[in-house]
Amino acid sequence: QNVPTSCHIQYIIEHFNISPTLKAKIVLIQRQWRAWICRQQLKRLEETEEVALGMRWPHMDTFPNAKEEADYKKREAMYQDREQELKISKAIEHERFMAAHGHNMAWELKYNITQWLLELRDLQGSFPDYPDEDEGGCEKLFAMKTTEQVEDEINEFLYPTSAPQQKAEKRDNAKKAVAVVAAGWKPAPTATVPKLIDALEEYNSYWYLKDEMDNIDQKFDRQLMLEQVRDEAGKQIRLQVDDLMRYELDKLRCGIEFIEMDDRRRNTKNAKADEKDKENVTKDPLASKTVEELYGELVLQGIVTPVKNVRLDDILGEHNFKDRVQEDSMPTIADIKNSLTHMVVFPLSSSFLHTVLPLTNRMLFAGSSGVGKSMMIHALCRETGANLFDLSPDVLAGKYEGPEQQEYLMNALLKVGKSMEPTIFMIDECESLFTRPPPGPPSGQDRPQRWVGVFSKMMDKMKKGDRMFLVGETTEPFACNNRAMFDMFKNVIYFPPPEYGSRVLVWKTLLARKPAHKPSLSLSPSVLAKFSEGYSVQAIEKAVNETLTSTRLASRRLVTNMEFLMALTLDLDSQPMLAEDVARWAAWYWSAPLMRKRRQLLDEEARARQLQEAM
Repeated sequence: QNVPTSCHIQYIIEHFNISPTLKAKIVLIQRQWRAWICRQQLKRLEETEEVALGMRWPHMDTFPNAKEEADYKKREAMYQDREQELKISKAIEHERFMAAHGHNMAWELKYNITQWLLELRDLQGSFPDYPDEDEGGCEKLFAMKTTEQVEDEINEFLYPTSAPQQKAEKRDNAKKAVAVVAAGWKPAPTATVPKLIDALEEYNSYWYLKDEMDNIDQKFDRQLMLEQVRDEAGKQIRLQVDDLMRYELDKLRCGIEFIEMDDRRRNTKNAKADEKDKENVTKDPLASKTVEELYGELVLQGIVTPVKNVRLDDILGEHNFKDRVQEDSMPTIADIKNSLTHMVVFPLSSSFLHTVLPLTNRMLFAGSSGVGKSMMIHALCRETGANLFDLSPDVLAGKYEGPEQQEYLMNALLKVGKSMEPTIFMIDECESLFTRPPPGPPSGQDRPQRWVGVFSKMMDKMKKGDRMFLVGETTEPFACNNRAMFDMFKNVIYFPPPEYGSRVLVWKTLLARKPAHKPSLSLSPSVLAKFSEGYSVQAIEKAVNETLTSTRLASRRLVTNMEFLMALTLDLDSQPMLAEDVARWAAWYWSAPLMRKRRQLLDEEARARQLQEAM
């Protein structure tokens, strides 16, 4: 079957005519034939050795018998089936991963890139150039770098070099490289050794200790397949986020150019007015005191309050999808956290966003006791890194009496809050500021109403860029002048009692925090959530702590639903909110100015739909 090629035959013919004798011709033919046979044998030995080492597949043009041919075809069919099974599994897992984690991954990546753009703009004064697809896109931003690379980038940013200096540095580096090469010969780096090292590390880290007893058929490894799916989905999400961020970056640049142009035009118009106002500017009444001295005074007066270690994720709540179709549905804790993230956290975290977005520096938190108003304020301070100043009537009672002292406190708060921004001012039980004082001459008791004008004047002095925020808390807004309250706090956030979904989440989370507690069939979070309707999260947490004590957890008896319900009902300090109270709160919430406007818009939309259906 194996015959010499045409080149060998041509060589024999050419030298055959040159050979003088018959013996020389025979020797020539034998030498060429034996050399060709040796080359073929050496080639077969090389193929056999490579097949034995697993470096290549066996080459089979023919089979010695029908059984081996049938086995080979069976293995090929099995290989094709497993390859198809792997492709189908990867496609299914890719769809599941994108549906479960795609949105969150894209939002987190977009949030991190936005933070990077804003921080660089605060440092440089302008937005940086977004990396192109050829450069890797956002992968270039999150690439792992050594300490030397980071130091070089910082030095290049802080101490930029001119073009001649860069050319001189390149020339010096080239000379050093030539000197290193001349010092001694070094072989070029091989391309196969790094691959072998990576394969060896992968084997030692994953395959060496892996138990394959359950995978006798040697199908694909599910864990490796999921990692490949995660990598492919991450690349797809990065490409989509890169396109979106390039588009948004162009829009931000255009918007900022328009705002800067408008500011320059406004500054040129008011230049003469500013020169006239310079003559009437009053001196700083607190110029003789430093910020440290004023801050220490506020600490001694009890106005500076330490922030609790609470995050927004620690405040439990779910979205109410059941009542979402209703236009007059009440907000949930999840909705409140989402709104406060956009209205408070983002502007206070970035001076640029605070300058560009509409100014919102006052907000009222309303709701019954224990629903999470104070915890939300501490969470906002923790998320933004803000300082917390407590301006509640109980804290200011008997302090800073008289107009001069009140003006002094206002200037001190503005000076300290501006120098240590972001800053959040909290007024607990702010309904006492808007209650009518009793008739007759003023008694010796402190009147909280004297602070309304001071706080309003203080917040009116703030402008865009001053990252200071005023939050009021109220549990009894029905006994005060709501018109004055709404004039001071135009934005109202109502904290209702937790609905069924939030209560289920609260019960599950609080029970899971007890390490010695074992779940049982006699304990159902859904049943507890049903019977704890109207109770606040604080009341539920108190019932769990009073029930699951160390003594109760040490006993072998299973915990039942009745124990928690008894703890809730026997606690006289925690009473559920009745349906009449819920309706009363809802009526008050919809009486706010912004909610009245929303109700008017909803009514107009409803009339428009009715007219459209009638036509």
